Amino acid sequence: MLIKHFQYFFTIIFLMSIINLFGQEEKNGEKYYDYIENMIRDLPNDGETLIIDDMLFSINKLRKDGAFDGTPWPDGKVYYKFHTNVTEAHKDSFRVAYQEWENSVPNLEFIEVTEQVDNYIIVHESQENSSSVGMIGGPQDLNIYNWGYRFIIAHEIGHALGAIHEHQRSDRGKFVIINWDNIPDSVECNFVITPSSVNRSAYDYKSVMHYGAYYFSSNGEKTIEPLITTMIGQRDYLSDNDIEAMNIRYGLKIIAIRGINLAVNELGSIEVDVIAPLDNHYYVGIWDESGTMSPPWDWVNDYSFWSGNIGSQKIALSAAQNYTFIFDVKPTTSSETFNFSLYKRGWFFFYLGIDNIEFNLTTNGLEANSLAKEGDENLLPVQYEAFQNYPNPFNPVTQIKYSIPERSEVTLKVYNVLGKEVATLVNEEKEPGYYTVDFDGSNLASGMYIYRITAGSFIETRKMILMK
Repeated sequence: MLIKHFQYFFTIIFLMSIINLFGQEEKNGEKYYDYIENMIRDLPNDGETLIIDDMLFSINKLRKDGAFDGTPWPDGKVYYKFHTNVTEAHKDSFRVAYQEWENSVPNLEFIEVTEQVDNYIIVHESQENSSSVGMIGGPQDLNIYNWGYRFIIAHEIGHALGAIHEHQRSDRGKFVIINWDNIPDSVECNFVITPSSVNRSAYDYKSVMHYGAYYFSSNGEKTIEPLITTMIGQRDYLSDNDIEAMNIRYGLKIIAIRGINLAVNELGSIEVDVIAPLDNHYYVGIWDESGTMSPPWDWVNDYSFWSGNIGSQKIALSAAQNYTFIFDVKPTTSSETFNFSLYKRGWFFFYLGIDNIEFNLTTNGLEANSLAKEGDENLLPVQYEAFQNYPNPFNPVTQIKYSIPERSEVTLKVYNVLGKEVATLVNEEKEPGYYTVDFDGSNLASGMYIYRITAGSFIETRKMILMK
Protein backbone atom coordinates (compact mmCIF):
# COMPACT_ATOMS: atom_id res chain seq x y z
CA MET A 1 0.00 0.00 0.00
CA LEU A 2 2.87 2.35 0.78
CA ILE A 3 4.24 1.74 -2.73
CA LYS A 4 0.94 2.74 -4.30
CA HIS A 5 0.85 5.89 -2.18
CA PHE A 6 4.25 6.82 -3.60
CA GLN A 7 2.98 6.11 -7.09
CA TYR A 8 -0.05 8.36 -6.59
CA PHE A 9 2.16 11.05 -5.06
CA PHE A 10 4.51 11.07 -8.07
CA THR A 11 1.52 11.06 -10.43
CA ILE A 12 -0.02 14.09 -8.71
CA ILE A 13 3.31 15.96 -8.72
CA PHE A 14 3.78 15.15 -12.41
CA LEU A 15 0.31 16.44 -13.33
CA MET A 16 0.86 19.58 -11.26
CA SER A 17 4.11 20.23 -13.11
CA ILE A 18 2.33 19.95 -16.47
CA ILE A 19 -0.38 22.34 -15.30
CA ASN A 20 2.25 24.81 -14.11
CA LEU A 21 3.95 24.74 -17.49
CA PHE A 22 0.90 26.34 -19.07
CA GLY A 23 1.23 29.33 -16.77
CA GLN A 24 4.91 29.97 -17.32
CA GLU A 25 4.55 32.42 -20.21
CA GLU A 26 1.88 34.92 -21.14
CA LYS A 27 1.64 33.32 -24.59
CA ASN A 28 0.74 29.97 -23.07
CA GLY A 29 -2.17 30.50 -20.68
CA GLU A 30 -5.05 28.77 -22.50
CA LYS A 31 -6.39 25.29 -21.88
CA TYR A 32 -4.56 22.69 -23.88
CA TYR A 33 -6.81 22.13 -26.89
CA ASP A 34 -7.92 25.75 -26.92
CA TYR A 35 -4.27 26.63 -27.10
CA ILE A 36 -3.80 24.33 -30.09
CA GLU A 37 -6.84 25.84 -31.85
CA ASN A 38 -5.47 29.32 -31.22
CA MET A 39 -2.12 28.25 -32.70
CA ILE A 40 -3.91 26.94 -35.80
CA ARG A 41 -5.85 30.20 -36.03
CA ASP A 42 -2.92 32.56 -35.49
CA LEU A 43 0.09 30.80 -37.03
CA PRO A 44 0.90 30.25 -40.71
CA ASN A 45 -0.89 27.24 -42.22
CA ASP A 46 -2.45 26.06 -45.46
CA GLY A 47 -5.46 24.39 -43.87
CA GLU A 48 -3.70 21.02 -43.60
CA THR A 49 -0.26 21.88 -42.24
CA LEU A 50 0.71 24.16 -39.35
CA ILE A 51 4.03 25.91 -40.02
CA ILE A 52 6.32 26.81 -37.10
CA ASP A 53 9.60 28.04 -38.58
CA ASP A 54 11.11 24.96 -40.29
CA MET A 55 8.70 22.48 -38.63
CA LEU A 56 5.57 21.27 -40.40
CA PHE A 57 2.75 19.71 -38.32
CA SER A 58 -0.39 17.93 -39.52
CA ILE A 59 -3.39 19.96 -38.32
CA ASN A 60 -5.59 16.86 -38.28
CA LYS A 61 -3.08 15.03 -36.07
CA LEU A 62 -2.83 17.99 -33.68
CA ARG A 63 -6.61 18.16 -33.34
CA LYS A 64 -6.94 14.41 -32.94
CA ASP A 65 -4.01 13.57 -30.67
CA GLY A 66 -2.94 16.96 -29.31
CA ALA A 67 0.62 15.75 -29.94
CA PHE A 68 3.46 17.85 -31.30
CA ASP A 69 5.91 14.98 -30.93
CA GLY A 70 6.28 13.34 -34.33
CA THR A 71 5.24 9.78 -35.13
CA PRO A 72 8.35 7.53 -35.37
CA TRP A 73 9.05 5.64 -38.57
CA PRO A 74 7.98 2.00 -38.06
CA ASP A 75 10.88 -0.30 -37.17
CA GLY A 76 13.24 2.64 -37.64
CA LYS A 77 13.15 2.27 -41.44
CA VAL A 78 13.17 5.73 -43.05
CA TYR A 79 12.43 5.66 -46.77
CA TYR A 80 13.50 8.59 -48.93
CA LYS A 81 13.91 9.66 -52.54
CA PHE A 82 15.45 12.70 -54.18
CA HIS A 83 13.52 15.23 -56.22
CA THR A 84 14.89 15.59 -59.73
CA ASN A 85 16.25 19.03 -58.84
CA VAL A 86 18.80 17.61 -56.36
CA THR A 87 22.36 17.43 -57.72
CA GLU A 88 24.59 14.38 -57.23
CA ALA A 89 26.86 16.36 -54.90
CA HIS A 90 23.90 17.39 -52.76
CA LYS A 91 22.64 13.81 -52.67
CA ASP A 92 25.97 12.85 -51.14
CA SER A 93 25.65 15.71 -48.63
CA PHE A 94 22.26 14.37 -47.54
CA ARG A 95 23.63 10.84 -47.18
CA VAL A 96 26.55 12.02 -45.06
CA ALA A 97 24.14 13.96 -42.81
CA TYR A 98 21.70 11.09 -42.24
CA GLN A 99 24.64 8.79 -41.47
CA GLU A 100 25.32 10.96 -38.41
CA TRP A 101 21.96 9.78 -37.06
CA GLU A 102 22.20 6.27 -38.47
CA ASN A 103 25.63 5.66 -36.91
CA SER A 104 24.41 6.94 -33.52
CA VAL A 105 21.06 5.14 -33.37
CA PRO A 106 21.47 1.41 -34.12
CA ASN A 107 17.77 0.90 -34.85
CA LEU A 108 17.62 3.58 -37.58
CA GLU A 109 18.03 2.67 -41.24
CA PHE A 110 17.68 5.11 -44.15
CA ILE A 111 16.58 3.38 -47.34
CA GLU A 112 16.49 5.02 -50.75
CA VAL A 113 13.23 4.20 -52.49
CA THR A 114 13.65 1.76 -55.38
CA GLU A 115 10.10 0.38 -55.38
CA GLN A 116 6.64 1.51 -54.33
CA VAL A 117 6.27 2.30 -50.62
CA ASP A 118 3.47 4.13 -48.84
CA ASN A 119 5.45 6.49 -46.61
CA TYR A 120 8.63 8.27 -47.65
CA ILE A 121 10.57 11.55 -47.63
CA ILE A 122 11.12 13.58 -50.78
CA VAL A 123 14.35 15.59 -50.50
CA HIS A 124 14.26 18.93 -52.38
CA GLU A 125 16.66 21.67 -53.40
CA SER A 126 14.95 24.75 -51.95
CA GLN A 127 15.23 28.36 -50.84
CA GLU A 128 14.52 27.28 -47.27
CA ASN A 129 15.27 24.56 -44.74
CA SER A 130 12.14 22.78 -43.51
CA SER A 131 10.70 19.36 -42.72
CA SER A 132 7.58 17.67 -41.42
CA VAL A 133 7.96 16.46 -37.84
CA GLY A 134 7.97 12.68 -37.76
CA MET A 135 6.27 10.40 -40.26
CA ILE A 136 3.02 12.02 -41.39
CA GLY A 137 1.86 9.33 -43.84
CA GLY A 138 2.33 9.29 -47.59
CA PRO A 139 5.04 11.37 -49.28
CA GLN A 140 6.43 14.25 -47.21
CA ASP A 141 8.82 17.03 -48.14
CA LEU A 142 12.22 17.77 -46.65
CA ASN A 143 13.64 21.01 -48.04
CA ILE A 144 17.32 21.97 -47.89
CA TYR A 145 18.96 25.29 -48.73
CA ASN A 146 22.22 25.11 -46.75
CA TRP A 147 23.77 22.11 -48.47
CA GLY A 148 27.28 23.01 -47.31
CA TYR A 149 26.42 22.55 -43.61
CA ARG A 150 26.18 18.91 -42.58
CA PHE A 151 24.52 19.53 -39.24
CA ILE A 152 21.95 21.97 -40.59
CA ILE A 153 20.87 19.08 -42.83
CA ALA A 154 21.07 16.77 -39.78
CA HIS A 155 18.86 19.26 -37.92
CA GLU A 156 16.15 18.95 -40.58
CA ILE A 157 16.52 15.17 -40.59
CA GLY A 158 16.05 15.30 -36.80
CA HIS A 159 12.66 16.92 -37.41
CA ALA A 160 11.77 14.23 -39.96
CA LEU A 161 12.63 11.62 -37.32
CA GLY A 162 10.20 13.23 -34.87
CA ALA A 163 12.19 15.80 -32.87
CA ILE A 164 10.93 19.34 -32.22
CA HIS A 165 13.11 22.36 -31.42
CA GLU A 166 14.70 22.09 -28.00
CA HIS A 167 13.71 25.67 -27.05
CA GLN A 168 10.06 24.87 -27.78
CA ARG A 169 9.79 22.05 -25.26
CA SER A 170 7.05 22.31 -22.66
CA ASP A 171 9.62 22.55 -19.83
CA ARG A 172 11.74 25.32 -21.35
CA GLY A 173 10.69 27.88 -18.72
CA LYS A 174 13.17 26.36 -16.28
CA PHE A 175 16.08 26.76 -18.70
CA VAL A 176 15.61 29.74 -21.04
CA ILE A 177 13.85 33.08 -21.20
CA ILE A 178 12.28 34.18 -24.48
CA ASN A 179 12.83 37.93 -25.06
CA TRP A 180 9.67 38.69 -27.02
CA ASP A 181 10.55 42.39 -27.38
CA ASN A 182 13.54 41.43 -29.53
CA ILE A 183 11.53 39.19 -31.87
CA PRO A 184 9.72 40.57 -34.94
CA ASP A 185 5.98 39.92 -34.90
CA SER A 186 6.28 38.03 -38.18
CA VAL A 187 8.44 35.27 -36.62
CA GLU A 188 7.03 35.05 -33.09
CA CYS A 189 5.59 31.69 -34.10
CA ASN A 190 9.16 30.34 -34.21
CA PHE A 191 9.39 30.72 -30.43
CA VAL A 192 5.99 29.49 -29.22
CA ILE A 193 6.01 26.68 -26.72
CA THR A 194 4.69 23.26 -27.77
CA PRO A 195 2.49 22.20 -24.85
CA SER A 196 2.81 18.72 -23.36
CA SER A 197 5.81 17.82 -25.50
CA VAL A 198 7.33 14.37 -24.96
CA ASN A 199 10.72 15.19 -23.40
CA ARG A 200 12.83 12.05 -23.70
CA SER A 201 16.02 13.43 -22.18
CA ALA A 202 17.23 16.32 -20.06
CA TYR A 203 16.93 19.83 -21.51
CA ASP A 204 19.98 20.26 -23.70
CA TYR A 205 21.63 23.58 -24.49
CA LYS A 206 24.07 21.71 -26.74
CA SER A 207 21.35 20.08 -28.83
CA VAL A 208 21.63 20.41 -32.59
CA MET A 209 17.87 21.11 -32.39
CA HIS A 210 18.31 24.26 -30.22
CA TYR A 211 18.18 27.82 -31.59
CA GLY A 212 21.10 30.15 -31.05
CA ALA A 213 20.80 33.10 -28.67
CA TYR A 214 20.37 35.70 -31.44
CA TYR A 215 18.21 33.79 -33.93
CA PHE A 216 15.72 36.11 -35.69
CA SER A 217 16.67 39.11 -33.54
CA SER A 218 15.14 42.41 -34.71
CA ASN A 219 17.67 44.62 -32.89
CA GLY A 220 20.88 42.65 -32.36
CA GLU A 221 19.85 41.66 -28.83
CA LYS A 222 19.28 38.10 -27.61
CA THR A 223 16.01 36.43 -28.49
CA ILE A 224 16.76 33.47 -26.19
CA GLU A 225 18.42 33.97 -22.80
CA PRO A 226 19.83 30.73 -21.35
CA LEU A 227 19.55 30.61 -17.56
CA ILE A 228 22.49 28.28 -16.89
CA THR A 229 25.00 28.51 -19.76
CA THR A 230 26.03 30.96 -22.47
CA MET A 231 26.51 28.56 -25.38
CA ILE A 232 23.44 27.46 -27.32
CA GLY A 233 22.57 26.74 -30.93
CA GLN A 234 25.60 24.75 -32.15
CA ARG A 235 25.48 23.06 -35.55
CA ASP A 236 28.72 21.08 -35.33
CA TYR A 237 27.73 17.68 -33.91
CA LEU A 238 24.91 15.59 -32.43
CA SER A 239 24.99 16.04 -28.68
CA ASP A 240 24.86 13.11 -26.25
CA ASN A 241 21.26 14.03 -25.39
CA ASP A 242 20.33 14.26 -29.09
CA ILE A 243 21.58 10.69 -29.47
CA GLU A 244 20.03 9.46 -26.24
CA ALA A 245 16.59 10.92 -27.02
CA MET A 246 16.58 9.46 -30.54
CA ASN A 247 17.64 6.05 -29.22
CA ILE A 248 14.75 6.18 -26.76
CA ARG A 249 12.40 7.23 -29.57
CA TYR A 250 13.44 4.38 -31.87
CA GLY A 251 14.22 1.69 -29.36
CA LEU A 252 16.76 -1.01 -28.87
CA LYS A 253 18.37 -2.85 -31.75
CA ILE A 254 17.22 -6.44 -31.33
CA ILE A 255 19.40 -8.83 -33.34
CA ALA A 256 17.75 -12.11 -32.40
CA ILE A 257 15.42 -13.78 -29.91
CA ARG A 258 15.74 -17.49 -29.17
CA GLY A 259 13.84 -19.98 -27.07
CA ILE A 260 16.08 -22.86 -25.97
CA ASN A 261 14.63 -26.21 -24.83
CA LEU A 262 11.29 -24.72 -23.84
CA ALA A 263 8.74 -27.24 -22.59
CA VAL A 264 6.21 -27.34 -19.76
CA ASN A 265 7.83 -28.19 -16.41
CA GLU A 266 11.27 -28.37 -18.03
CA LEU A 267 14.12 -25.94 -17.48
CA GLY A 268 14.90 -23.91 -20.60
CA SER A 269 15.96 -20.38 -21.45
CA ILE A 270 15.10 -17.26 -23.39
CA GLU A 271 18.05 -15.49 -25.06
CA VAL A 272 17.86 -11.94 -26.42
CA ASP A 273 20.72 -10.53 -28.52
CA VAL A 274 20.89 -6.73 -28.58
CA ILE A 275 23.19 -3.87 -29.54
CA ALA A 276 23.55 -1.32 -26.75
CA PRO A 277 22.67 2.23 -27.85
CA LEU A 278 24.92 4.24 -25.51
CA ASP A 279 27.62 3.99 -22.88
CA ASN A 280 25.45 4.04 -19.79
CA HIS A 281 23.88 2.21 -16.88
CA TYR A 282 20.56 0.58 -17.68
CA TYR A 283 17.99 -1.51 -15.91
CA VAL A 284 17.12 -4.79 -17.61
CA GLY A 285 14.09 -6.83 -16.72
CA ILE A 286 11.63 -9.46 -17.80
CA TRP A 287 8.11 -9.59 -16.36
CA ASP A 288 4.50 -10.49 -17.05
CA GLU A 289 1.82 -8.09 -18.28
CA SER A 290 0.74 -7.16 -14.74
CA GLY A 291 4.24 -5.84 -14.00
CA THR A 292 4.28 -7.62 -10.62
CA MET A 293 6.77 -10.42 -11.19
CA SER A 294 9.68 -10.43 -8.72
CA PRO A 295 12.69 -12.44 -9.95
CA PRO A 296 14.22 -14.46 -7.13
CA TRP A 297 17.71 -12.96 -7.12
CA ASP A 298 19.37 -9.61 -6.44
CA TRP A 299 17.21 -7.29 -8.52
CA VAL A 300 15.95 -3.82 -7.61
CA ASN A 301 12.36 -2.66 -7.89
CA ASP A 302 11.24 0.15 -10.18
CA TYR A 303 8.16 1.79 -8.66
CA SER A 304 7.45 3.84 -11.78
CA PHE A 305 3.84 4.94 -11.99
CA TRP A 306 4.01 4.03 -15.67
CA SER A 307 4.81 0.38 -15.11
CA GLY A 308 4.03 -0.68 -11.57
CA ASN A 309 6.36 -2.91 -9.60
CA ILE A 310 8.96 -4.24 -12.03
CA GLY A 311 11.91 -6.42 -11.14
CA SER A 312 15.07 -5.26 -12.86
CA GLN A 313 18.84 -5.34 -12.53
CA LYS A 314 21.16 -2.37 -13.02
CA ILE A 315 24.02 -3.04 -15.44
CA ALA A 316 26.59 -1.02 -17.36
CA LEU A 317 26.53 -1.32 -21.16
CA SER A 318 28.94 0.00 -23.81
CA ALA A 319 27.73 1.72 -26.97
CA ALA A 320 27.52 -0.40 -30.14
CA GLN A 321 28.57 -3.58 -28.30
CA ASN A 322 26.64 -6.84 -28.62
CA TYR A 323 25.04 -8.31 -25.50
CA THR A 324 23.06 -11.46 -24.91
CA PHE A 325 20.59 -11.50 -22.02
CA ILE A 326 19.84 -15.04 -20.83
CA PHE A 327 16.73 -15.76 -18.79
CA ASP A 328 16.45 -19.36 -17.57
CA VAL A 329 12.79 -20.33 -17.32
CA LYS A 330 10.71 -23.31 -16.29
CA PRO A 331 7.29 -23.17 -17.98
CA THR A 332 4.37 -24.35 -15.85
CA THR A 333 1.45 -23.41 -18.10
CA SER A 334 0.73 -23.77 -21.79
CA SER A 335 0.72 -20.04 -22.55
CA GLU A 336 2.02 -16.85 -20.95
CA THR A 337 3.20 -13.44 -22.13
CA PHE A 338 6.38 -11.76 -20.93
CA ASN A 339 8.00 -8.42 -21.64
CA PHE A 340 11.71 -7.70 -21.93
CA SER A 341 12.95 -4.14 -21.56
CA LEU A 342 15.99 -1.99 -21.07
CA TYR A 343 15.36 1.15 -19.05
CA LYS A 344 17.42 4.20 -18.30
CA ARG A 345 16.78 6.49 -15.35
CA GLY A 346 14.85 9.41 -16.79
CA TRP A 347 13.39 12.79 -16.00
CA PHE A 348 11.24 13.19 -12.90
CA PHE A 349 11.93 9.89 -11.16
CA PHE A 350 10.58 7.53 -13.77
CA TYR A 351 12.35 5.32 -16.28
CA LEU A 352 12.38 5.83 -20.02
CA GLY A 353 11.70 2.56 -21.82
CA ILE A 354 14.23 1.64 -24.51
CA ASP A 355 12.17 -1.26 -25.84
CA ASN A 356 9.53 -3.85 -24.96
CA ILE A 357 9.39 -7.28 -26.56
CA GLU A 358 6.55 -9.68 -25.86
CA PHE A 359 7.30 -13.37 -25.50
CA ASN A 360 4.60 -15.95 -26.00
CA LEU A 361 6.78 -18.85 -24.94
CA THR A 362 4.64 -20.92 -22.54
CA THR A 363 6.45 -19.55 -19.51
CA ASN A 364 5.21 -17.95 -16.31
CA GLY A 365 8.21 -17.92 -13.99
CA LEU A 366 11.92 -17.19 -13.76
CA GLU A 367 14.22 -19.70 -12.11
CA ALA A 368 17.59 -18.02 -12.72
CA ASN A 369 19.02 -15.16 -14.72
CA SER A 370 22.38 -14.14 -16.15
CA LEU A 371 23.99 -11.66 -18.52
CA ALA A 372 26.62 -12.65 -21.07
CA LYS A 373 28.65 -10.20 -23.13
CA GLU A 374 30.21 -11.01 -26.50
CA GLY A 375 32.65 -13.88 -26.24
CA ASP A 376 30.41 -16.24 -24.27
CA GLU A 377 31.59 -19.69 -25.38
CA ASN A 378 28.14 -21.19 -24.93
CA LEU A 379 26.42 -18.87 -27.41
CA LEU A 380 26.79 -18.69 -31.17
CA PRO A 381 27.08 -15.21 -32.67
CA VAL A 382 24.39 -13.88 -35.00
CA GLN A 383 26.61 -11.61 -37.10
CA TYR A 384 30.19 -11.09 -38.27
CA GLU A 385 32.07 -8.58 -36.15
CA ALA A 386 35.58 -7.48 -35.22
CA PHE A 387 35.62 -6.01 -31.72
CA GLN A 388 37.91 -3.26 -30.52
CA ASN A 389 41.13 -4.66 -29.13
CA TYR A 390 41.69 -4.54 -25.37
CA PRO A 391 43.62 -2.97 -23.82
CA ASN A 392 44.03 -0.03 -26.15
CA PRO A 393 46.52 1.67 -26.05
CA PHE A 394 48.63 -1.39 -25.17
CA ASN A 395 52.21 -2.35 -24.30
CA PRO A 396 53.23 -4.75 -25.68
CA VAL A 397 50.35 -7.32 -25.81
CA THR A 398 46.68 -6.82 -26.60
CA GLN A 399 43.74 -9.10 -27.39
CA ILE A 400 41.60 -8.94 -30.53
CA LYS A 401 38.17 -10.59 -30.45
CA TYR A 402 36.02 -11.45 -33.43
CA SER A 403 32.86 -13.40 -34.16
CA ILE A 404 31.62 -15.40 -37.16
CA PRO A 405 28.08 -16.83 -37.42
CA GLU A 406 28.91 -19.56 -39.97
CA ARG A 407 31.89 -21.61 -41.13
CA SER A 408 34.23 -19.24 -42.98
CA GLU A 409 37.75 -18.79 -44.29
CA VAL A 410 39.15 -16.17 -41.92
CA THR A 411 42.21 -13.94 -42.21
CA LEU A 412 43.26 -11.45 -39.57
CA LYS A 413 46.24 -9.25 -40.42
CA VAL A 414 47.96 -6.25 -38.85
CA TYR A 415 49.37 -3.32 -40.85
CA ASN A 416 51.32 -0.19 -40.03
CA VAL A 417 50.04 3.25 -41.09
CA LEU A 418 51.95 2.97 -44.38
CA GLY A 419 49.93 -0.11 -45.28
CA LYS A 420 52.77 -2.58 -44.79
CA GLU A 421 51.74 -5.93 -43.32
CA VAL A 422 53.49 -6.57 -39.99
CA ALA A 423 51.70 -9.72 -38.78
CA THR A 424 49.27 -12.44 -39.84
CA LEU A 425 47.33 -13.62 -36.80
CA VAL A 426 44.74 -15.89 -38.43
CA ASN A 427 44.66 -17.55 -41.86
CA GLU A 428 42.43 -20.64 -41.75
CA GLU A 429 38.87 -21.93 -41.85
CA LYS A 430 36.91 -21.36 -38.63
CA GLU A 431 33.70 -22.84 -37.25
CA PRO A 432 30.94 -20.45 -36.04
CA GLY A 433 31.80 -18.84 -32.72
CA TYR A 434 33.66 -16.13 -30.81
CA TYR A 435 37.47 -16.06 -30.98
CA THR A 436 40.24 -14.18 -29.18
CA VAL A 437 43.75 -13.68 -30.59
CA ASP A 438 46.78 -12.20 -28.82
CA PHE A 439 48.89 -9.64 -30.67
CA ASP A 440 52.41 -9.01 -29.39
CA GLY A 441 54.02 -5.74 -30.47
CA SER A 442 57.34 -6.29 -28.66
CA ASN A 443 59.36 -6.02 -31.89
CA LEU A 444 57.47 -3.01 -33.26
CA ALA A 445 57.85 0.72 -32.75
CA SER A 446 55.27 2.78 -30.88
CA GLY A 447 52.49 4.15 -33.03
CA MET A 448 49.16 3.41 -34.66
CA TYR A 449 48.48 0.04 -36.24
CA ILE A 450 45.52 -1.28 -38.19
CA TYR A 451 44.03 -4.75 -38.00
CA ARG A 452 41.81 -6.13 -40.74
CA ILE A 453 39.60 -9.21 -40.63
CA THR A 454 38.19 -10.91 -43.70
CA ALA A 455 35.62 -13.71 -43.46
CA GLY A 456 33.83 -14.60 -46.68
CA SER A 457 32.44 -11.32 -48.01
CA PHE A 458 32.75 -9.64 -44.59
CA ILE A 459 35.61 -7.16 -44.14
CA GLU A 460 36.20 -4.90 -41.14
CA THR A 461 39.12 -2.69 -40.16
CA ARG A 462 39.96 -1.17 -36.75
CA LYS A 463 42.77 0.93 -35.33
CA MET A 464 44.91 0.30 -32.26
CA ILE A 465 47.79 2.15 -30.59
CA LEU A 466 51.05 0.60 -29.35
CA MET A 467 52.49 2.88 -26.66
CA LYS A 468 55.84 1.86 -25.16
